[in-house]
Amino acid sequence: EYVDAIVEDVKFLGIAPSATLFVSNDMPKIYSLAELLIKKGMAYVCFCSREKMQESRHKSIPCNCRETQVTINLQEWENMLAKRYKEGECVLRLRGDLDAANQVMRDPVLFRISYEKHFLQGEKYSVWPLYDFENAVEDGVQNVTHIMRSIEFGAMRIELQDFIKKLLNLPKQDVVQYGRFNVIGAVTQGRVIREQIEKGEFEGWDDPRLVTIRALKRRGIQPEMFRELAIEVGLSTTPTNIDWSVIAAYNRKILDPLCNRYFFVPNPRKIIIEGSPKREIEIKLHPEQPEKGSRKLHTNEEFYLAEKDVSLIKEELVRLMDCLNFRMKGQKFVFDSVEHEKYRKEGKKIIQWVPADNIGIEVLMPDATIMKGAAETAVKELEVGEIVQFVRFGFCRLEKR
Repeated sequence: EYVDAIVEDVKFLGIAPSATLFVSNDMPKIYSLAELLIKKGMAYVCFCSREKMQESRHKSIPCNCRETQVTINLQEWENMLAKRYKEGECVLRLRGDLDAANQVMRDPVLFRISYEKHFLQGEKYSVWPLYDFENAVEDGVQNVTHIMRSIEFGAMRIELQDFIKKLLNLPKQDVVQYGRFNVIGAVTQGRVIREQIEKGEFEGWDDPRLVTIRALKRRGIQPEMFRELAIEVGLSTTPTNIDWSVIAAYNRKILDPLCNRYFFVPNPRKIIIEGSPKREIEIKLHPEQPEKGSRKLHTNEEFYLAEKDVSLIKEELVRLMDCLNFRMKGQKFVFDSVEHEKYRKEGKKIIQWVPADNIGIEVLMPDATIMKGAAETAVKELEVGEIVQFVRFGFCRLEKR
């Protein structure tokens, strides 16, 4: 699931990798380099509990396992690979500097045991490298020249990985660190999101309340937005807090010239405008791009307006957008005229509407609630995934019919 998501998200962003590599396919090479460290006396198998390791590292105290002979460590390493130990029973640690100011350098864990079935390798491997060893090795093996990494990993991890590379005679890379992009009010930590999904607080990684690539794609955020935002904000070493309105503004600038317009009203309420003529109204799909064509709406005395708009209608002249002018007389709505010029002189309010011939739709809102409404029937012709602008409402993407 996660691998597929990464591949899909990278493709969505317009990034075309020259190759897709799986670290787990390099396990024989990774194991051989771990064995090399053991033979050099720079790694040892440790049977201490997690709590004891943490305490000894904090106090810069070596554990008894640190003095185990190389030959025994090699045998214990073989026992780990042969699945002779339980999960958590032992780990492979680096012989670092217990007196280092950087606590990451104080004999960190390099490998741990996990019998969880691997999606690609199945049960072939049970001893897995941790982040720092895996990255140090893969960057060298794959001839990486530049590393771009969030600054939250810190210089302390660069020191450790460079130390591992030096021990294994692997090349170092230029490391560029940058601060996170945080969207104000949004949860951005993967671990927290995963826990909340498991608890049912989010419906999935594409929940519209999230700012994952998947959620933003679902909402119709365009890949160009990410590039424009990155260029504008820059790769600062300090975290950047971004308001959602900034994302929306960039995206609107991209979508506005592309998206056709359609009529939609939320929470529709039927009204009768007495005397309204039967007409066929032709409206452009895009007000500034006539080449996009138009759609036709057929009207009579029956219209659907948003419930909140109906409650605001008074006796002054009111206009249904691109359609007609009417007034409220007593408890009735009465047709006045069709000319927009008359509204310009006398009118007070322009209201969004859909004709009697409409289609009921549901809109998933940013807070994950469902808004029911009515749209003109032309939306039946939209393709799944197409983004349109519902006039005076917002941009919406057709997710499913």
